[in-house]
Amino acid sequence: MTRAPLLSRVSLRAVVPLAMVVPVLLVVIALGVIVWINGRASASDLERQIFDQLGQRIDQRLSEFIEMPSRINRLNAHLIRSGVLDPADLRSWSETLYQQIDAFEGVSSIGFGTPEGHATWMIRYGGEVGYEWAIQDDQTGSQIYEYGVTPDGQIGRLPRGSYPFDATQRPWYLAGVETQDQQAWSEVFAWARATAEIPELGLGRVMPVYDESG
Repeated sequence: MTRAPLLSRVSLRAVVPLAMVVPVLLVVIALGVIVWINGRASASDLERQIFDQLGQRIDQRLSEFIEMPSRINRLNAHLIRSGVLDPADLRSWSETLYQQIDAFEGVSSIGFGTPEGHATWMIRYGGEVGYEWAIQDDQTGSQIYEYGVTPDGQIGRLPRGSYPFDATQRPWYLAGVETQDQQAWSEVFAWARATAEIPELGLGRVMPVYDESG
């Protein structure tokens, strides 16, 4: 006796649902592959856009950071020429220098030196609270004195320390002389400090300011 073909013994209840599900499943798989491919492309585009935006943000912040010292130099040159800052009275600069360094967080120090070797600056040191003000003038002689400054701008009555100093021999001053009437970056130099065991490195953006006699 011959056996019936295998398909003749398969129940229609199994064949019909399977015949309906398989095409749908194939379509779903096909759509999934398409979505995955498009998703990969979209993800790559999104990733590229994110990196482009990140690069633009970094360039913008770097440009702002580099330009900030130049703006401060131009501001103080204007204040000198207008008589607000007097090169003959560097002690009167302390309040203005404090306000500036407190406002421009990206700048470590703002200062000024004269052909007579006098100097003043306001500086912030990493990891320290408050600032430090330095002054060398006729009252200090060949020494420069450093004073602690609280975060609200109060200058200490007694100096933290002092040491011999000549502004005209410092790399930032020499760079200003060499550039004549333009702004320039100084060479990297060791920043002197009375209380420091290891000097910090500095890089100055300098601008010469001339009076009528040159």
